[in-house]
Amino acid sequence: MRDRNDIDTDLTRRFDMDELKREMARKQRMERARASRMAEQNRVASTNQYANPRSGRRNTSVKGQKKKSTKFKKRMKAYIILLSILSFIFLCYVMNTLYQYEDSFTDNYMSQVIKDVTKKAKKGKISKLCDIKSVEINSLETSKKSYKDAIKQIFKNEKITYKLDEKTKNSANPVYYIYANEQKLMKVTLKEKKKQHRLGLFTYPVWQVDKYEMATERGLEYFDIYVPSNYTVEVNGTKLGENYISTKTENEDYNKFAEYVKLPTMVNYELNNFIQVPDIVIKDENGQRVETMIKDNKIEIANSYIKADNYEEAKKHIKGDVDILKLAENWSLFLTDDLKGGTHGFAVLKPYLIKGSNFYNMASAWATSVDITFVSNHTLKNPAFTNESVTDFTIYSDRAFSCSVYLEKNMKIANGKDKTDIMHDKLYFVCYDDTDDGVDNPTWRLIDMKSIVNK
Repeated sequence: MRDRNDIDTDLTRRFDMDELKREMARKQRMERARASRMAEQNRVASTNQYANPRSGRRNTSVKGQKKKSTKFKKRMKAYIILLSILSFIFLCYVMNTLYQYEDSFTDNYMSQVIKDVTKKAKKGKISKLCDIKSVEINSLETSKKSYKDAIKQIFKNEKITYKLDEKTKNSANPVYYIYANEQKLMKVTLKEKKKQHRLGLFTYPVWQVDKYEMATERGLEYFDIYVPSNYTVEVNGTKLGENYISTKTENEDYNKFAEYVKLPTMVNYELNNFIQVPDIVIKDENGQRVETMIKDNKIEIANSYIKADNYEEAKKHIKGDVDILKLAENWSLFLTDDLKGGTHGFAVLKPYLIKGSNFYNMASAWATSVDITFVSNHTLKNPAFTNESVTDFTIYSDRAFSCSVYLEKNMKIANGKDKTDIMHDKLYFVCYDDTDDGVDNPTWRLIDMKSIVNK
């Protein structure tokens, strides 16, 4: 165990250490207080020197430094402002260059042209752009509206677009057409005003309009009316004459009948140079008004040929009577040399053919040629004909019609085998008198036939 002396020695040492710590803390506080007083003295002295004009050289030096600092700041601000202004000007110049470069493309330039044209047209000043005095107006036009007013109305109400004439795409004078919906209105020809050079990088043309022209070759309103030639067309109360017919189109079967009966052709009445849509009235061959509809500037009325499914219906619209099926059977027998009668059966067919016609001459040539004698040996079965029908009548007039005939002729050839000869043809008939007795006594005659190909 430790004795009392050791304990006392430890206590003494601890006391001395505590005293030493307190002394050091005290000194630190004194040092901080001294430093604080000196700082305060220096601050006061500095303030007095700046405030007192008699404080000597130090005050003058500080004042000069302050003036120099103020001038530098002002110059720096002026430089920054000037640099900003120059940068803005340069940026505007670059942007303007880019805009002009975009405008150098003719499509972009035309956008502005369209705006200018539309603005003038809506104000009724289209005549300042192009000559409209020479524009022709149809004599049947009844509108009191002027051409200028009509153009004004179009630009107000219709969708205006433009389109490049591709033929002029790479030419020095590109041509654009201005449209109202799908209707061509104006022709705009461009030309190069000058070459522009910018930034040392861009060289591009500056465009301007060379000339404006009206492109309404057929007028603001125009129509094509397709009707049968036996129809009449009235425009604003006036019946159209032959001078308004531009083309005539014949029906595909027209030529088969043209020599024997007069059938209506399809005609095109061409109406041009109207300011507004005229009143159009179309009447059929009986003078009855026909309902019409205008589509894409066209009115189309097909030939109103009567259709019938069978002979009983067809008989209501044609004159006289004819046994079509019997005639078809005789023709089939005639081709295989089975028709009884003079000249290999030709005598039986002659009353149903028109003397001197192409069909008559063809049948006569077959009957009198040696070829008819080389038909294969055969016999007709009983019944000779089966599956017969007469359908699809087209009645062109009371003196002309066509129909489809189908029949199967049953035969047995020399080797004992059965053979079916099929006739499926379209037959053409006219009611015609080919006699020279001076009396008009027409009867139904077969003028042609055409094989029907099954699809």
